[in-house]
Amino acid sequence: MTGTVRRTRHENTADAASPPHSIAQNAIEWGSQNVWATRLEEKFRTFLSTQNYPTTICWLMPGDVVADRNRYLWVRKRGPEGTRYATLRYSVGLERNFGVELEAICATETETFACVVVPEDVMDAQRYLMGRGLKLTCRVERFATSAVTSSLKGRLLWW
Repeated sequence: MTGTVRRTRHENTADAASPPHSIAQNAIEWGSQNVWATRLEEKFRTFLSTQNYPTTICWLMPGDVVADRNRYLWVRKRGPEGTRYATLRYSVGLERNFGVELEAICATETETFACVVVPEDVMDAQRYLMGRGLKLTCRVERFATSAVTSSLKGRLLWW
């Protein structure tokens, strides 16, 4: 799916997600929905709704999406584990100060599956056209998607 056009919106992280205290503390408190994390997710939800994506967000981890030959996507739903991983990635992004991207990978009728992209270094940030702020993206071309919650079905798909 490389080469897929994405809609992008850049924002300054200072107003959207400035942590009120240390990054480590922020990663711990995301699960309790502290104020800055809630505001960040709300900005992403607003962006998603303007792009006709569902506003319920399921955060992905590496290896959670499998595509077949017909570009049908199978996505593993993680729940709180995915949210914790997204929080950790976001905290790493704040620490590195190369920018953070919230990217909608795919969606069903009711849920958007997204990930947090953090550049490894300055060259990586340039390659992904990242500023030092927040970048919100989604794919223009959407593919049919199914969420997998059964562990057996998931094992068969990812085997």
